[in-house]
Amino acid sequence: MNDDVAALDGETGTPQEWFFCLDHHRVERDYQCPVTSLLGPFPSAEVAGHALQRAEHNNAVWRSDQD
Repeated sequence: MNDDVAALDGETGTPQEWFFCLDHHRVERDYQCPVTSLLGPFPSAEVAGHALQRAEHNNAVWRSDQD
């Protein structure tokens, strides 16, 4: 599956949204926790599972651009 395209929910046909919860340190589907605790949305659970690594990479890039 292409990680840039959200999977569709089998029942509703709407895109599934995946998040990484900073409170529970786990991938969650849709809005199970307060939005202030979530990174995302991501198109798949696999991509959401790498949210912290992606954030660390983006922070490093941002810091290097500031130098």
